[in-house]
Amino acid sequence: MNEPMAEPIPKGPMPSWQEDVGRVRQAMEDMLTSLFHDPQACRKIGFTNIRRLIGFIPGWYLWTEEHQGAFLLELMRLRSLNHRFIAAYFLIRYYPSPQEAHFLDFAPVERQVRLSSFFDETGTPQYESQDHIHESLFAIGNLNMEINRGLNLIKLKLFSQDRWREVQDDLRRGEGTGAQIHRNVPGWKLSWTLFDKLLLGFCFVHRSPPLGLRLTVSPGMEYHLGTDGMASGVPESAIQRWTLETGLLLKSPPNFDLVLETWKKNFYASLWRPPKEGENLIAGVTDSPEKESPWIDRKWWAASSWTFSQRENQSSSVPYRIH
Repeated sequence: MNEPMAEPIPKGPMPSWQEDVGRVRQAMEDMLTSLFHDPQACRKIGFTNIRRLIGFIPGWYLWTEEHQGAFLLELMRLRSLNHRFIAAYFLIRYYPSPQEAHFLDFAPVERQVRLSSFFDETGTPQYESQDHIHESLFAIGNLNMEINRGLNLIKLKLFSQDRWREVQDDLRRGEGTGAQIHRNVPGWKLSWTLFDKLLLGFCFVHRSPPLGLRLTVSPGMEYHLGTDGMASGVPESAIQRWTLETGLLLKSPPNFDLVLETWKKNFYASLWRPPKEGENLIAGVTDSPEKESPWIDRKWWAASSWTFSQRENQSSSVPYRIH
């Protein structure tokens, strides 16, 4: 599920990585800090709490109104595209609550780990346990982010499958028992829930609607577990892989027009590029659609003009802060 073309983030600070890692962290926290200091905006979007991932690598635990569990957005890889732009590759994890229905969709090993002492009372891994939980567990999707080093422009790309399914071929298949489904997680729906709120946050905080978006779907993969515990992907037409791309302006400094226009031209060209083989273009828009569409939230365009009562924000006492 991770991007294969980017270099992994070093475990400790390195001069060649520090500045770009800092820029990625700043791009996210400029939005998250402002958002979580505005309780009314958080309520409207549906965020309930946030906590930083402790360590050099940027990451954030996020809680939402819709789900009892916790999301983790964690930077996994970083790549310099050119002297102006950086590509950051995030992994999205979801730690389900044992009390919610999604808990049973996760693999037995994930459920076992989630119920172990590795997790604290918040439903997230304890600091000393983070490195003991295999990186493949609880993964539900990917979020790619491209930003310029001046933090003026951002492009976001979400991709996941409608089901992340793992099956164990039963050795007794000759007796008609078939295959056992070990994991059947609704990755796209869960990932989109988090993406929807993050994009609303960017649009609201930066007063900037999406410049456009592209939604595609293609055949997905089913993962078969061998007797050695290794998984191999097998194309499965019943599983769909969804991809949603969008971009927006974060701020415009003086003398930025030429860079902006060049970026806009390239961005719009990417929205209308021909689909790859097996890929279907579901939507390509440059403005808010007139009608509601699946996986396209018209509030993304409205959020840039939201206003709330300052008095109510000052009197609210909800734990919307990064700590």
